[in-house]
Amino acid sequence: MQSVVILGGDRRSRFLDTYFKENGFFTYCFGLERDFSPERLANALRSNMAALILPLTASRDGKTVNMPLCAGALSLDTLRELLPAGQTVFGGMLSEHIRAQLTAVGAQVIDYYDDEVIVQNARLTAVGAMRVLSDMTDTPPARLCIAVTGFGRVGTAVAAELQTHGCTVTVAARRAEARADAQKAGCKACTIEALRENLSDFDIVVNTVPARIFSAEAFKNAPNVQYMELASAPYGMDLEAAKAFGVTAVNAQSLPGKYLPYEAAHIVGEKIKSFL
Repeated sequence: MQSVVILGGDRRSRFLDTYFKENGFFTYCFGLERDFSPERLANALRSNMAALILPLTASRDGKTVNMPLCAGALSLDTLRELLPAGQTVFGGMLSEHIRAQLTAVGAQVIDYYDDEVIVQNARLTAVGAMRVLSDMTDTPPARLCIAVTGFGRVGTAVAAELQTHGCTVTVAARRAEARADAQKAGCKACTIEALRENLSDFDIVVNTVPARIFSAEAFKNAPNVQYMELASAPYGMDLEAAKAFGVTAVNAQSLPGKYLPYEAAHIVGEKIKSFL
Protein backbone atom coordinates (compact mmCIF):
# COMPACT_ATOMS: atom_id res chain seq x y z
CA MET A 1 0.00 0.00 0.00
CA GLN A 2 1.36 3.41 -0.96
CA SER A 3 1.80 5.95 1.80
CA VAL A 4 1.56 9.73 1.92
CA VAL A 5 2.54 12.16 4.63
CA ILE A 6 0.33 15.26 4.80
CA LEU A 7 2.09 18.12 6.55
CA GLY A 8 0.43 21.38 7.58
CA GLY A 9 -2.26 23.37 5.81
CA ASP A 10 -5.81 24.33 6.68
CA ARG A 11 -9.09 22.37 6.60
CA ARG A 12 -8.27 21.26 3.06
CA SER A 13 -5.54 19.03 4.46
CA ARG A 14 -8.00 17.16 6.67
CA PHE A 15 -10.19 16.40 3.66
CA LEU A 16 -7.06 15.52 1.67
CA ASP A 17 -6.37 12.86 4.31
CA THR A 18 -9.87 11.47 3.71
CA TYR A 19 -9.40 11.59 -0.06
CA PHE A 20 -6.22 9.50 -0.01
CA LYS A 21 -7.63 6.98 2.46
CA GLU A 22 -10.68 6.50 0.24
CA ASN A 23 -8.32 5.93 -2.69
CA GLY A 24 -6.37 3.15 -1.00
CA PHE A 25 -3.43 5.01 0.50
CA PHE A 26 -2.04 4.80 4.01
CA THR A 27 -1.79 8.32 5.42
CA TYR A 28 0.14 10.11 8.13
CA CYS A 29 -0.91 13.63 9.16
CA PHE A 30 1.19 16.23 10.97
CA GLY A 31 0.64 19.88 11.80
CA LEU A 32 -3.16 19.59 11.71
CA GLU A 33 -3.56 19.42 15.48
CA ARG A 34 -2.22 21.55 18.28
CA ASP A 35 0.80 19.37 19.04
CA PHE A 36 3.56 18.50 16.58
CA SER A 37 6.46 16.04 16.74
CA PRO A 38 9.36 16.38 14.27
CA GLU A 39 10.62 12.96 15.39
CA ARG A 40 7.35 11.25 14.45
CA LEU A 41 7.38 13.09 11.12
CA ALA A 42 10.88 11.81 10.40
CA ASN A 43 9.83 8.23 11.17
CA ALA A 44 6.78 8.50 8.93
CA LEU A 45 8.86 9.81 6.03
CA ARG A 46 11.14 6.79 6.29
CA SER A 47 8.17 4.41 6.25
CA ASN A 48 7.92 2.89 2.77
CA MET A 49 9.40 6.12 1.37
CA ALA A 50 6.08 7.87 1.80
CA ALA A 51 5.49 10.88 -0.44
CA LEU A 52 5.40 14.17 1.47
CA ILE A 53 2.57 16.60 0.70
CA LEU A 54 3.01 20.24 1.69
CA PRO A 55 0.02 22.58 1.74
CA LEU A 56 -1.24 25.26 -0.60
CA THR A 57 0.51 27.63 0.05
CA ALA A 58 3.54 25.59 1.22
CA SER A 59 5.03 28.51 3.14
CA ARG A 60 3.71 31.99 3.73
CA ASP A 61 6.91 33.51 5.08
CA GLY A 62 9.55 31.57 3.15
CA LYS A 63 10.97 30.27 6.43
CA THR A 64 8.42 27.89 7.96
CA VAL A 65 5.89 25.34 6.71
CA ASN A 66 2.38 26.77 6.59
CA MET A 67 0.69 25.13 9.61
CA PRO A 68 -2.16 27.44 10.75
CA LEU A 69 -3.97 24.69 12.70
CA CYS A 70 -0.92 23.82 14.80
CA ALA A 71 0.48 25.61 17.84
CA GLY A 72 3.99 24.54 16.92
CA ALA A 73 6.17 25.54 13.99
CA LEU A 74 8.48 23.73 11.61
CA SER A 75 11.22 25.65 9.84
CA LEU A 76 12.14 24.75 6.30
CA ASP A 77 15.71 24.24 7.51
CA THR A 78 14.53 21.57 9.96
CA LEU A 79 12.34 19.97 7.31
CA ARG A 80 15.32 19.61 5.01
CA GLU A 81 17.24 17.84 7.77
CA LEU A 82 14.39 15.35 8.22
CA LEU A 83 14.06 14.37 4.54
CA PRO A 84 15.48 10.97 3.57
CA ALA A 85 17.59 10.81 0.43
CA GLY A 86 15.41 10.67 -2.68
CA GLN A 87 12.30 11.92 -0.89
CA THR A 88 9.37 12.91 -3.15
CA VAL A 89 7.87 16.23 -2.05
CA PHE A 90 4.66 17.75 -3.39
CA GLY A 91 3.85 21.37 -2.61
CA GLY A 92 1.59 24.19 -3.72
CA MET A 93 2.90 27.55 -4.93
CA LEU A 94 6.50 26.60 -4.21
CA SER A 95 8.85 29.54 -4.57
CA GLU A 96 12.10 29.03 -6.46
CA HIS A 97 13.93 29.52 -3.16
CA ILE A 98 12.03 26.71 -1.43
CA ARG A 99 12.32 24.43 -4.45
CA ALA A 100 16.09 25.00 -4.51
CA GLN A 101 16.36 24.31 -0.78
CA LEU A 102 14.60 20.97 -1.10
CA THR A 103 16.30 19.78 -4.28
CA ALA A 104 19.67 20.62 -2.73
CA VAL A 105 19.22 17.72 -0.29
CA GLY A 106 18.22 15.30 -3.05
CA ALA A 107 14.43 15.60 -2.90
CA GLN A 108 12.29 15.20 -5.98
CA VAL A 109 10.08 18.30 -5.86
CA ILE A 110 6.75 18.65 -7.69
CA ASP A 111 4.57 21.75 -7.54
CA TYR A 112 0.99 20.55 -7.94
CA TYR A 113 -0.33 24.10 -8.38
CA ASP A 114 -0.24 23.96 -12.18
CA ASP A 115 -2.52 25.67 -14.71
CA GLU A 116 -5.29 23.10 -14.31
CA VAL A 117 -5.38 23.43 -10.52
CA ILE A 118 -5.07 27.22 -10.71
CA VAL A 119 -8.17 27.50 -12.89
CA GLN A 120 -10.20 25.17 -10.68
CA ASN A 121 -8.99 26.90 -7.53
CA ALA A 122 -9.90 30.30 -8.99
CA ARG A 123 -13.47 29.09 -9.44
CA LEU A 124 -13.64 28.08 -5.79
CA THR A 125 -12.11 31.41 -4.77
CA ALA A 126 -14.86 33.20 -6.66
CA VAL A 127 -17.55 31.22 -4.85
CA GLY A 128 -15.87 32.00 -1.54
CA ALA A 129 -15.68 35.69 -2.45
CA MET A 130 -19.47 35.76 -2.74
CA ARG A 131 -19.67 34.37 0.80
CA VAL A 132 -17.42 37.17 2.01
CA LEU A 133 -19.45 39.72 0.08
CA SER A 134 -22.65 38.62 1.82
CA ASP A 135 -20.97 39.30 5.16
CA MET A 136 -19.77 42.74 4.08
CA THR A 137 -23.13 44.19 3.04
CA ASP A 138 -26.87 43.64 3.33
CA THR A 139 -27.46 45.30 -0.04
CA PRO A 140 -28.87 42.85 -2.62
CA PRO A 141 -26.22 41.88 -5.22
CA ALA A 142 -28.35 43.26 -8.05
CA ARG A 143 -28.00 46.73 -6.53
CA LEU A 144 -24.23 46.60 -6.07
CA CYS A 145 -21.70 48.28 -8.32
CA ILE A 146 -18.45 46.38 -7.90
CA ALA A 147 -15.00 47.00 -9.35
CA VAL A 148 -12.66 44.05 -9.85
CA THR A 149 -9.00 44.91 -10.29
CA GLY A 150 -7.19 42.53 -12.59
CA PHE A 151 -8.56 40.04 -15.11
CA GLY A 152 -6.29 37.06 -14.67
CA ARG A 153 -7.64 33.68 -13.66
CA VAL A 154 -8.97 34.83 -10.29
CA GLY A 155 -10.25 38.15 -11.58
CA THR A 156 -12.03 36.45 -14.48
CA ALA A 157 -13.67 33.88 -12.19
CA VAL A 158 -14.70 36.49 -9.61
CA ALA A 159 -16.18 38.82 -12.22
CA ALA A 160 -18.20 35.94 -13.71
CA GLU A 161 -19.48 34.87 -10.27
CA LEU A 162 -20.49 38.44 -9.40
CA GLN A 163 -22.38 38.77 -12.69
CA THR A 164 -24.16 35.49 -12.04
CA HIS A 165 -25.55 37.02 -8.85
CA GLY A 166 -26.67 40.17 -10.67
CA CYS A 167 -23.92 42.60 -9.65
CA THR A 168 -22.88 45.39 -12.00
CA VAL A 169 -19.20 44.65 -12.57
CA THR A 170 -16.45 46.92 -13.84
CA VAL A 171 -13.03 45.38 -14.45
CA ALA A 172 -10.04 47.67 -13.96
CA ALA A 173 -6.95 46.40 -15.74
CA ARG A 174 -3.71 47.87 -17.03
CA ARG A 175 -3.61 45.92 -20.28
CA ALA A 176 -5.95 46.92 -23.09
CA GLU A 177 -6.32 43.24 -24.06
CA ALA A 178 -7.58 42.39 -20.58
CA ARG A 179 -10.10 45.22 -20.66
CA ALA A 180 -11.32 44.05 -24.08
CA ASP A 181 -11.72 40.49 -22.75
CA ALA A 182 -13.68 41.81 -19.78
CA GLN A 183 -16.05 43.68 -22.08
CA LYS A 184 -16.54 40.54 -24.18
CA ALA A 185 -17.50 38.78 -20.96
CA GLY A 186 -20.23 41.36 -20.33
CA CYS A 187 -18.40 43.58 -17.84
CA LYS A 188 -17.67 47.24 -18.03
CA ALA A 189 -13.96 48.05 -18.17
CA CYS A 190 -11.57 50.86 -17.30
CA THR A 191 -7.93 51.50 -16.53
CA ILE A 192 -6.53 51.30 -13.01
CA GLU A 193 -5.97 55.05 -13.08
CA ALA A 194 -9.60 55.70 -14.05
CA LEU A 195 -10.77 53.50 -11.18
CA ARG A 196 -8.68 55.43 -8.67
CA GLU A 197 -10.13 58.69 -9.96
CA ASN A 198 -13.71 57.42 -9.68
CA LEU A 199 -13.65 55.17 -6.62
CA SER A 200 -16.73 56.78 -5.10
CA ASP A 201 -18.81 55.38 -8.01
CA PHE A 202 -18.48 51.90 -6.53
CA ASP A 203 -19.83 50.13 -3.49
CA ILE A 204 -17.09 47.52 -3.23
CA VAL A 205 -13.68 47.02 -4.82
CA VAL A 206 -12.35 43.46 -5.12
CA ASN A 207 -8.61 43.31 -5.71
CA THR A 208 -6.89 40.36 -7.39
CA VAL A 209 -3.59 42.09 -8.26
CA PRO A 210 -0.58 41.35 -5.97
CA ALA A 211 0.84 44.86 -6.38
CA ARG A 212 0.04 48.03 -4.46
CA ILE A 213 -2.78 49.88 -6.23
CA PHE A 214 -4.63 51.69 -3.44
CA SER A 215 -2.88 53.91 -0.93
CA ALA A 216 -4.06 55.95 2.03
CA GLU A 217 -5.04 58.71 -0.40
CA ALA A 218 -7.65 56.44 -1.97
CA PHE A 219 -9.26 55.69 1.38
CA LYS A 220 -9.24 59.36 2.31
CA ASN A 221 -10.99 60.43 -0.89
CA ALA A 222 -13.60 57.62 -0.94
CA PRO A 223 -14.27 56.62 2.69
CA ASN A 224 -17.57 54.87 1.96
CA VAL A 225 -16.14 52.31 -0.46
CA GLN A 226 -15.49 48.82 0.93
CA TYR A 227 -12.58 46.64 -0.16
CA MET A 228 -11.97 42.91 -0.46
CA GLU A 229 -8.37 41.75 -0.85
CA LEU A 230 -7.95 38.45 -2.69
CA ALA A 231 -4.34 38.87 -3.82
CA SER A 232 -1.34 37.63 -1.90
CA ALA A 233 1.32 39.88 -0.35
CA PRO A 234 2.26 42.63 -0.97
CA TYR A 235 -1.49 43.04 -1.61
CA GLY A 236 -3.19 45.65 -3.74
CA MET A 237 -4.17 47.89 -0.86
CA ASP A 238 -2.63 49.31 2.28
CA LEU A 239 -4.70 47.40 4.84
CA GLU A 240 -3.28 49.30 7.80
CA ALA A 241 -4.10 52.63 6.17
CA ALA A 242 -7.65 51.46 5.51
CA LYS A 243 -8.03 50.59 9.20
CA ALA A 244 -6.66 53.99 10.21
CA PHE A 245 -9.28 55.75 8.07
CA GLY A 246 -12.09 53.53 9.34
CA VAL A 247 -12.58 51.96 5.92
CA THR A 248 -13.83 48.37 5.67
CA ALA A 249 -11.08 46.32 4.01
CA VAL A 250 -11.36 42.53 4.31
CA ASN A 251 -8.20 40.50 3.74
CA ALA A 252 -9.90 37.43 2.27
CA GLN A 253 -7.16 34.83 1.93
CA SER A 254 -7.38 31.07 1.29
CA LEU A 255 -11.11 31.16 0.58
CA PRO A 256 -11.28 27.62 -0.89
CA GLY A 257 -9.84 26.25 2.35
CA LYS A 258 -12.24 28.30 4.44
CA TYR A 259 -15.50 27.83 2.56
CA LEU A 260 -15.02 24.85 0.22
CA PRO A 261 -12.33 22.64 1.79
CA TYR A 262 -13.80 19.37 0.52
CA GLU A 263 -13.90 20.52 -3.10
CA ALA A 264 -10.45 22.13 -2.84
CA ALA A 265 -8.94 18.97 -1.34
CA HIS A 266 -10.43 16.82 -4.12
CA ILE A 267 -8.82 19.03 -6.76
CA VAL A 268 -5.40 18.77 -5.10
CA GLY A 269 -5.79 15.06 -4.39
CA GLU A 270 -6.64 14.26 -8.00
CA LYS A 271 -3.61 16.17 -9.23
CA ILE A 272 -1.16 14.54 -6.79
CA LYS A 273 -2.57 11.05 -7.40
CA SER A 274 -1.87 11.47 -11.11
CA PHE A 275 1.85 11.56 -10.25
CA LEU A 276 1.85 8.56 -7.91
